[in-house]
Amino acid sequence: YLHASDHDPITVRFRPGAAVRPFNLVTARTGDATAITAGPLLGELNQLAPDDTAVTFTFFSRNDRMRTLTGKTVYGYATVTIYDGELPAGDFTVVATVGATEVSTAVTLLPPAAPNESAGAAP
Repeated sequence: YLHASDHDPITVRFRPGAAVRPFNLVTARTGDATAITAGPLLGELNQLAPDDTAVTFTFFSRNDRMRTLTGKTVYGYATVTIYDGELPAGDFTVVATVGATEVSTAVTLLPPAAPNESAGAAP
């Protein structure tokens, strides 16, 4: 026995974004740059965050926000690179944010290397 119902339709909207657990932040020096990698980004069921999930990396010097970069996940990891001289040399706190999850780490940025004055000089 079925009853017909005449109700207005409801709309359900799913917001994109990752609900992730706390994750690791790792820094690495490569040549004249510092790379900061977040991950693995895992959801509540230990699943990897989908590729292209946005991760924001905000650099703070003392309490001043200096710069925000965005990385996209690939296989659960997101990396941004900041080159020497993009920000003043010194100590920074980097806060990585995905959805409502924030993780921070300390990083020291270096000044740009002095140009090699002997470059191009005849032997």
